[in-house]
Amino acid sequence: MTLLAIENLDVRHGQLLAVKDASIKVDKGEILALVGANGAGKSTLLRAIAGAHRQTSGRIVLESNDISDWQSFQRVKSGMSLVPEGRKLFQDLSVEENLVLGGVAGRKGMWTVDKIFETFPMLVKRRQAKAATLSGGEQQAAAIGRALMSNPDILMLDEISLGLSPAAVDLVYASLNNAKSGMTIVLVEQELSRAMNFATRIVCMLEGQFVLDRATRDLNRQEITAAYFGKQRSTH
Repeated sequence: MTLLAIENLDVRHGQLLAVKDASIKVDKGEILALVGANGAGKSTLLRAIAGAHRQTSGRIVLESNDISDWQSFQRVKSGMSLVPEGRKLFQDLSVEENLVLGGVAGRKGMWTVDKIFETFPMLVKRRQAKAATLSGGEQQAAAIGRALMSNPDILMLDEISLGLSPAAVDLVYASLNNAKSGMTIVLVEQELSRAMNFATRIVCMLEGQFVLDRATRDLNRQEITAAYFGKQRSTH
């Protein structure tokens, strides 16, 4: 069953058309990884879906509701949550305070402060620490926890591995594996191996367009790399 549908979406940065006539559907329970080179339009697409960047044209539909004109806070209340690139935590607040703020949407569900600490054990000892004092991996875990506190139907993660050590990325993904049961996830991931191991579907973007869209089980690294650099255009 389709949870999210993007229809003929154009998104601009000034004169630059960053996302071009993009159409895609995401089913409930699907884990979709967006891959592609820097500047391909991946982060812009996520921001447009979340309401952080206004689309130029096209529609965004969440569970049959056209949310194209909704503000970002309305989208959160309707079941959408974004972990932005750079985490964007409140640096002077504690981990726990950041999590509590993530729950202000008031949606009912399994995610509570205690559940977040159970799922992200690396945060337990840092519960009262200010976000500014956390390591990169701890900040990413806290940002994901804050997003989960809204009990979203769809969780979007932008550049989850960016700036983190391999060990920190391992910890974050291990916790995400504990959290993902039944959840719909769309993530931007630069590391192809991580994307292929985690996602059920890979979508590659090139110059603002989708050039590859296939189930992970039907793909190999060479095919994704070819699409990544524009050597093939396949959506089958």
